[in-house]
Amino acid sequence: MRSTLSGQTILLLLLILTLAIPGLSQSKDNDYAEMDLSELVNLDIYASSVLTAHIHNRGDWMLDYSYMSMSMDGMRGGTRSSATSEVLESYMVSPLNMMMDMHMLMAMHAPSNELTLMFMLNVIDKEMELETRAGNVFTTKSSGLGDITVSVNYAIGKSDTHFGELEYSATVGISFPTGSIDEEDFVMAMNQNVRLPYPMQLGSGTYDVIVGGAYTFFSPNWYWGGQVLLTLRTQENKNHYRLGNRTDLKLWINRALGDSLSVNLRIDAYSLDNIHGEDEDLNPMMSPTADPNSAAKQVANASLGLDLYLPGTQSNEYRMGFSFGKPIYQDFDGLQLETDQIIKINVQALF
Repeated sequence: MRSTLSGQTILLLLLILTLAIPGLSQSKDNDYAEMDLSELVNLDIYASSVLTAHIHNRGDWMLDYSYMSMSMDGMRGGTRSSATSEVLESYMVSPLNMMMDMHMLMAMHAPSNELTLMFMLNVIDKEMELETRAGNVFTTKSSGLGDITVSVNYAIGKSDTHFGELEYSATVGISFPTGSIDEEDFVMAMNQNVRLPYPMQLGSGTYDVIVGGAYTFFSPNWYWGGQVLLTLRTQENKNHYRLGNRTDLKLWINRALGDSLSVNLRIDAYSLDNIHGEDEDLNPMMSPTADPNSAAKQVANASLGLDLYLPGTQSNEYRMGFSFGKPIYQDFDGLQLETDQIIKINVQALF
């Protein structure tokens, strides 16, 4: 499996950058320090950490490229880690670790001050290492286009509060089943191509409805808020199953450290239901990843990030972001791979 930077190393780098860069950014000659709160809000310079809550001004466009790398290592049942030997008492094959890299491209456009349209596609690369009861270790891979999402963010209203300017928004969208659910790979232990289990597939295979709402506070040097999103599966896919419904809760807080740098802390929590039905080409006794009753989970991840504003032209602006996350809570139905760490890098252009 590919190696990643240790969590301690990345946290140390973030802390060094947090301490070192503010002095440099303060010395830059730009107009942001002279802007009032409403102008800063209109520029949206604090809002890069949670893209799905963005509301832009009429006529604005935003393009965002994000790269996310998530590593999973070891198995867990409930809230307790499980050894490979425990897994192999119930299944013929046990996952050891998994790596998922995702390249995401997002485009946003605001036809009015109230509506922001969003289009998102992603390309996914997955690799899982497994071990059999006989002690043989093998790897399976899948890669390709994931499901495409189209949604609308609607600004419900704004109000002034003791904590700053409060903005409410709602989100409605649909996910299209463009990601494959027929991924196969050659397994040497079986000497043939086999259908890969549910976590190794690239999409849901169904049209999924996304609804939610968000609130955001803006005050001098601070930006914080929360969002709830529900992903509702509408039907069984062609392989006779549907993924479980999902509820996402996002909480974030950004702190400006100068004219061009901010630091953010984010909590991303979600609850996922078990799979309904089953793929007839998968044997649920083979591996927990092929067991539809080993999919439900409740997870909370905490991440620390930096956002850097890059000078552009009078009509354009650019941002770069980096975040590193670790799980703070994981509770699984059945036996599942547990998350180790999440790294995300993104670049934005606003015009």
